[in-house]
Amino acid sequence: KERSFYSHSKRCIDCQIFKQTIQNMNNNILTLTAYFCAISNIHINSLCSNHFNNILSYANPFFRCIKRNNLRNKIFELFEQIKYSIKFQCKEQFCSILLDGSTRNNKNFYGFIIHTKSRLYYYKIESIEFASAENIALSTAEVVNFINTETDLEIIGVCTDHAFNCIKAFNQNEDISTQSITGQFFDWIGCFSHLLNLSISDLFSNSEFCELYQTLNSILSISRKLKLRKKVPTFCKTRWDSYSKCLNFLNDVRQELLNFFNSNQQNFNNYIETLNSDEFRELTELFNYLNRLSSEIGGDNFLICNVYKNIIEFEIFLSNLTTVDISFFGRMILQRIYSADEYKIAVTAFFLTIEGKNHFLNMEDGSEKENFLTAIREYISYYNSYKFQFEEEILEEQINSYLNCEIFPYYDSYELWQFWRSDQQMSSLAEIAIRIISMPCSELPVERMFSHLKYLFGSKNYSQSEELLNSQLGIRMDNIY
Repeated sequence: KERSFYSHSKRCIDCQIFKQTIQNMNNNILTLTAYFCAISNIHINSLCSNHFNNILSYANPFFRCIKRNNLRNKIFELFEQIKYSIKFQCKEQFCSILLDGSTRNNKNFYGFIIHTKSRLYYYKIESIEFASAENIALSTAEVVNFINTETDLEIIGVCTDHAFNCIKAFNQNEDISTQSITGQFFDWIGCFSHLLNLSISDLFSNSEFCELYQTLNSILSISRKLKLRKKVPTFCKTRWDSYSKCLNFLNDVRQELLNFFNSNQQNFNNYIETLNSDEFRELTELFNYLNRLSSEIGGDNFLICNVYKNIIEFEIFLSNLTTVDISFFGRMILQRIYSADEYKIAVTAFFLTIEGKNHFLNMEDGSEKENFLTAIREYISYYNSYKFQFEEEILEEQINSYLNCEIFPYYDSYELWQFWRSDQQMSSLAEIAIRIISMPCSELPVERMFSHLKYLFGSKNYSQSEELLNSQLGIRMDNIY
C-alpha cells in the first residue's frame, strides 16, 4: 500500500514489476475488448455491465472493471490509428472516393470509402440532415482535403449512384461541386450496379413484362399459403438478387406447384402454362445472369476497365436467347447501359487494356469500329482538357502509335502504362491512361458498409453518438478489408 514515502511498494522492485504487469494486462484486456466490441454484434453496454465484470473477475481477480468512458476512448484511439495508417499502409498512387447515402433510425447517413486498386479504406460516415448537392460537395471536400494533406494518394474519381444531388455535387461545371471547392479535377463515375438496378424500372414500362411479373407474383402469393419445403421470397422492385431468388425458388418447387394446380378445381391453366413455358425458363436465366453480373461489378476492387468485357459477354448471352419477349427485355437493359454517361468511360478504359485494343481493332463492322474509336478519342480529349492540357496533336499521335503497336514490354495494362509514363513518345497518353484504368465502377461497397451499420445502430441502440458509431464502424470495416 502506498501510504507514505517509506511504504513497501515504493521501495520494493518486485512490487513495482508486479504492479506494471497488472497494469499492462488490464490495458491489453481493454484494447482487445474495444476491438471485439467494434467488430462483433455486442453492444458497449454489455461489456461494461456487472455481469461481464463478474466474468472477468472469475477469469482473473486482478482484472479491473471496464469503465464505459475508458472503453469509448480506446475505440476512438484504435480508429484514429487505422485512419491515419492509410498513409503508411497504402503503396498505391491513385485513389477514388466511393459515396452513398442511407437512412437508419430516421437519420440520413452518407458513407465515404477510399478506393485503391489493391484494397478499400474506410474513412467516415456522416449524418447530413438535408442532403443537398452543396452539403454533399462540402462533406466530400473534407475527405479530399484529408487525402491531399495526410496521404500521398492522387484522387482520380468519385463514384456515386445516379441521384440528382450526387450528379450535381460532382459536376465540375457547377460552382458548388467538390471539384470547384477544392480546385482540382477528378471525374464522376456513375455506379454500374446501380445502373443495372435502374433498368428494372425500364422493364416495368413494358406491358408484356408487367403481365408476366403479375402472374409470377400471384404464384408466389399462392405458394405462401401452401406448406412448401422452402421459405417463399418476395420481389423487391429495385434489386436483381430478389428477382433471381424468386425465380430460382419457383424452379425448385415447380413440380409441387404444378401438382397443386393440376389437382385443384380452380382454373390455374394460366399459371401452369407460365411455369412450363420457355419464357419462364429463359427469364430465370436472364435474372440469374444479371444478378451475377451486378455482384461481380459491385466487388470491392472491381475496376471500370473490366466492365465493358462483361457487357460484351452479356450481349453474347442475349444473342443465344430464343424467346422474343425475354430477348427484348435484355435489349431494354442494354439500351439503359448504352445511354449512360459512364458507358463511354468504361469503353475507353477497356480500350486502354491490351485485350480491349485488340477487340476494337478486330471488329468486322468498319462503321461500328470507327464510331467506338471516335467516342474513345472524345473522352480522352475531354479528360486531357480538364486535367493536363497536353497538345492535341501530340496526344493524337500517341493514340495512333498505341493502335499500331504490336509488341508490348508488359502484358499487364497497369504495368504497361506505368512503363510508358517514362517514355517521351507515349508519356502524355500514359498519364491519362493509367488514371482511367485505375477508376472504380461501383459504390456497392458502401452499401455493404451500411449493412454492417445496422448491427451498430439498430433499433436497440439508436441513441449512440455519431463519433462512437463512426469509430466502431471504421474498425469493423478495416477488419473486413
